[in-house]
Amino acid sequence: MRLVVDVVTIGGCLPGFMGIDCMEMYQLLLALLVTALCVNSLTMYGSHNVNILVLNMSDQEDEGNSNFSGPPKPSEVAKMARYIMHNSNWSVFAYKSRHPKTSEFPLGTTISVSDGPLGNGKGTPYMYVSEVEEAVQDTDKDSRCSLTMTLAQGDYCKQKKLDPQFPTCAQVTLIGRRERVSCVLI
Repeated sequence: MRLVVDVVTIGGCLPGFMGIDCMEMYQLLLALLVTALCVNSLTMYGSHNVNILVLNMSDQEDEGNSNFSGPPKPSEVAKMARYIMHNSNWSVFAYKSRHPKTSEFPLGTTISVSDGPLGNGKGTPYMYVSEVEEAVQDTDKDSRCSLTMTLAQGDYCKQKKLDPQFPTCAQVTLIGRRERVSCVLI
């Protein structure tokens, strides 16, 4: 599967925070054009096919920039999104339930994520999911979904003694639609 992203948000936008107002922040976010990418998988999970959700952010990458030693400036939205992704091992995948008792409510599940091989991550999220996963079945019916990651899950915010909800302990939300992709032998 892949996620076709419509909106990317970086949490914690406060008027005047770090010299950036919310309108500037949202203009920067809209300028971040994210394209969907199909990634092939031959991996199996038990007897069920494993799907991969992929978001390609490489069109905004700096050539040769794989330095994720510390968070970038808040004004560098694309770099911050990649930094958060690189430092995340899991995310919250949110979607609309297909079950009658919960169909009017959004649901979320934690899902493992990776941005590539250790030491060579580029900030592109990869999520491995089974077809028996409830989130996959629910997004077959309504593909709208979001993926949220935060720096709070790593050591950065702890080391800096930042509250997980304070804007400097950033989070990123990717919003879009999930699409199935075919597995092709490479």
